[in-house]
Amino acid sequence: MGSILTDAFDSISARKQKAIRQTYTAHRQFEAKRKSHYNEFYAVKLARQLMEKDEELLEAESEEGAGPSSTAGPSSSSAEPTPAADSAPSTSS
Repeated sequence: MGSILTDAFDSISARKQKAIRQTYTAHRQFEAKRKSHYNEFYAVKLARQLMEKDEELLEAESEEGAGPSSTAGPSSSSAEPTPAADSAPSTSS
């Protein structure tokens, strides 16, 4: 008779252990999904902030663009000055 009670206790204990494992697993999955959701939220929030900054920069550049553009390419003056006719060495003797 002692073995029947022990078997019944073991089976109840096994059921409780299984329920605890399932609850733990479900809670871990819930935490992972919640974390993913909040990471998504912050990623969207950051993306919106970056888009606003980009728009502000584009507006500022377009306002500055009314005058001569400084990003139009290389300027007409070169880094090496061309020698003037006055400073050229004389080759006649």
